Amino acid sequence: MLKDRTMAKARKSKSPADTPVSPTIRPGNERLLLGWAGLTIVLACILIYAQTASHDFVRLDDTMYLHENPNVNSGLTWANVRWALTSAGYYYWQPLTWISHMIDVQLFGLRAGPHHVVNLVWHCLNAVLLLLALHRLTGTLWRSAIAAALFAVHPLRVESVAWIAERKDVLSGFFWMLTLLAYASYARRPAANRLRLATVLFGLGLMSKPSVVTLPFILVLLDYWPLRRWRDFAGCKAMLMEKTPMLVLAGIVSFITFAGQRKMGAIVSLEALPIYFRVWNGLVSYMRYLGKMFWPSGLGVMYPFGKIPPGTLFAAIVLLAAVTALVWLRRKQCPHLIVGWLWFLGAMVPMLGLAQAGTQAMADRFTYLPMIGIAIAVSWALAALAVHFRIPLPVRAACIGLMLGILSFVSLLQTSHWKDSTTLFEHTLAVTKDNDSMLINLASVKRQAGDNARALELYEEAIRLEPAKSMVRLEAALVAFRLRKIEQARGHFNAVLAMEPNNPTALRGIADCLIAEGKKEEARRQLQQLLNLWPNDIEAKASLFLLGN
Repeated sequence: MLKDRTMAKARKSKSPADTPVSPTIRPGNERLLLGWAGLTIVLACILIYAQTASHDFVRLDDTMYLHENPNVNSGLTWANVRWALTSAGYYYWQPLTWISHMIDVQLFGLRAGPHHVVNLVWHCLNAVLLLLALHRLTGTLWRSAIAAALFAVHPLRVESVAWIAERKDVLSGFFWMLTLLAYASYARRPAANRLRLATVLFGLGLMSKPSVVTLPFILVLLDYWPLRRWRDFAGCKAMLMEKTPMLVLAGIVSFITFAGQRKMGAIVSLEALPIYFRVWNGLVSYMRYLGKMFWPSGLGVMYPFGKIPPGTLFAAIVLLAAVTALVWLRRKQCPHLIVGWLWFLGAMVPMLGLAQAGTQAMADRFTYLPMIGIAIAVSWALAALAVHFRIPLPVRAACIGLMLGILSFVSLLQTSHWKDSTTLFEHTLAVTKDNDSMLINLASVKRQAGDNARALELYEEAIRLEPAKSMVRLEAALVAFRLRKIEQARGHFNAVLAMEPNNPTALRGIADCLIAEGKKEEARRQLQQLLNLWPNDIEAKASLFLLGN
């Protein structure tokens, strides 16, 4: 491990990024201003997200995580904690997240409001901890405050905070920020116990959401700037070796996560989604995430896969290459740019879909931690520009306040779309194209609410986009039958049987259609065929009995 020289010597050669942008602040005043900055950020978060206290659960993962999970909805027990520590189901090994949900259920039951409020509390803590970590790492107040505020109020945060099932985002973010703080203390005064503390906190983050596996590499970037603990390849190698325990933990959790996802069938096969398409989608997603960071419009809960035009792929490659080349060329004058950029690129890797789990092409929640890198780059770049152009302090403050105010207002509006499942799904359909997953989810909500006519319309539209999904065909057939649209129902039942010849629900559905048309003999033969395949089908036996057989 490299031994650090004193921090004074480390900061002798300052880049323009380190140039003060305001008069020197006395230590006591700086602590006071730091407190006011943290309080302001918290109040902004409360202003945006307080409305979630009256929001409902969302009929996506909220149902799976809470209502339909007996290990969680029965509250905090030793048996449930043991399950949390040993289960790798539900996409991740995330024991601390499960335990967090159990505590909420124990305290509040299955009332959605308090669960939302807890998410808000975690996010507020994360924003304040990020402010403290950046201040400790860089020694600057206002740039750290602007970066933390950008992180806290940006509309891309809404999905992670307003969605109860994304507790894993805000909880893993909490341990990410604590790890940054602990590592800043270690870097300033190296000691084995300080590094061990950072490693333990990192491990707790992994137990909340495995996607924090990239944090050791982020710490290496921070060793380059602002900590200035290495300046060449040998120094980088030493910094990596120093973090060997973290890298080992990251490898173990990555293996557990991948194995768990394969076991529950969450990993999409290479036949269904070829590796070349995953790479293309990842490159384009980088570009789209950047676009949403700087112009946060059209935000929805699920972005579907679609065709990637060659021009779009080419534009993404050119953009990524150009920005990377620019920050590399400016690395000595503006080290914050390359650190922030590589933070964003690196922290996003686990969410690019190279080992695809789920049906989303990208998701706002994936930016929760990666966007901190962009926030750092933007904050320090704005400060450098303010110095270069000698912009008066009141003008700077007004511009920053206007930017953060606009972002907060957009976040406030975006949060309102998370009021309930219907509002969210309808909004997502309005801002995305050819989103069959959202059509199916909204149809399910409408069906459960008794609006079968609207549900059937949505199912039909989803089938038009993806005609090979047998379960959607089956749902459409059942809804059509309830509406006494017999021919439409029969068509969907037959389509299901073309894909799954022995599907008992579809076979029974055909029999029901025949009965509705008064064709009792044909229905009797259909039911007998069903019983030959499924001799224990009680509903088929009951139907035969009613037919007089």
